[in-house]
Amino acid sequence: YFWSRNCWDGENLIAYSNAIRAITPAEDIIMDGQLINSEASVETPGHLSGMRKGNAMVLLISDYMKKSSGTLTLHLKLSAPSHIRDLQSGEIIADHFESGSQKIPIPLKDARARLLEITTK
Repeated sequence: YFWSRNCWDGENLIAYSNAIRAITPAEDIIMDGQLINSEASVETPGHLSGMRKGNAMVLLISDYMKKSSGTLTLHLKLSAPSHIRDLQSGEIIADHFESGSQKIPIPLKDARARLLEITTK
């Protein structure tokens, strides 16, 4: 696709590069993990997809149609104290959460989605 003289698109290359760079730290979760079940959910109008391996998770939280106020509420069931990091920016969103059920506001910051990594402390 990228090498076709009819379909060369530099913006697609940049987008794929950014996505690969963002998920690289969580590659083992994506490759060897399992789909999340009741461990994580998001309130409507948000959408959530993710993978889990042990106590670690990678989540894509989104509002592609921009129907929210710009902040989505994430519900997590944590089995160990954890923190949340944005994989694209490296920003620590939440530095410390105890184990158990948590309700966490996730600001989208004018984006339509955020890729999050939840790991134990």
